[in-house]
Amino acid sequence: MKYQLKTYLKRLMLTTFACLGYLLLLHRKKERGIRIIFYHSINPAREHEVNVSPGNFYLQMRALQKNYRFYPLQALPEIVDKEGIIVTFDDGYRDNYLYAFPYLFRHKIPFTIFLTVSYIGTPHLLPHDRESDPEVNRLLSWEEVKEMADKGVEFGSHGLKHLRFSRLSREEMQAEISLSKETIEKHLTTPVKYFAYPYGKHEDIPQETEEILRDNGYLMAFTAQHGKVSREDFPFSIKRIGVEASDTLFTLKAKINGALDLLALKEVKAGRILLKTFNRLLRVA
Repeated sequence: MKYQLKTYLKRLMLTTFACLGYLLLLHRKKERGIRIIFYHSINPAREHEVNVSPGNFYLQMRALQKNYRFYPLQALPEIVDKEGIIVTFDDGYRDNYLYAFPYLFRHKIPFTIFLTVSYIGTPHLLPHDRESDPEVNRLLSWEEVKEMADKGVEFGSHGLKHLRFSRLSREEMQAEISLSKETIEKHLTTPVKYFAYPYGKHEDIPQETEEILRDNGYLMAFTAQHGKVSREDFPFSIKRIGVEASDTLFTLKAKINGALDLLALKEVKAGRILLKTFNRLLRVA
């Protein structure tokens, strides 16, 4: 009940912000550019604010396909100034294989999954899922990863254990970055070029991370900071747009066309305090 209330209230808040954003967009020229959207789980039963139901996911893909071209992640350096969408997934939930992959493969929509490597092919759940139903929170097997890779799906690293890099030593970050890459490459026999930061906010990414990524052969790295792709963030601080359970088609389109760029307020201290207060109020509702 609390989860549903939180979803409805977030939806109301997003819709209000989107309407205000559309009014602001009327007074400025629409900016071209690539938007990278990122999902986590696509599941009919998982109750989590970053889970999107399969039905909503298919509606979102159909709506976006009418207005945008989808590009693979590997094309990003050449298409930054074009108009289009890149689809990514974080963590590596098994439901990506069960519900997202069949639809995206059938409709020829390229996508990339960033794997939390130590949990792939094991019965263990991610730390934030351990109190939840294991059946709807399982991660991919290596056999499923290989099957998708053989059909053109790109894979990148999300680290070994989904740890917050700001709490790690340089040696621990090195292990998360290098060993996760080596493990994926061992299973897929193809080079891993892309990294998505766990948690991915500005304060979660120490300054020395870029050097470690570069030294380990990564070409690009992706944050969870809201915004379109810009050359200023290239190649190791690339912004994305998160899609959540509370998103309707209206708010998703608003996020993509810039009407919800106010969400970037989450990246500054005042915005984070406001968001934490909102979440705290909902927990006691």
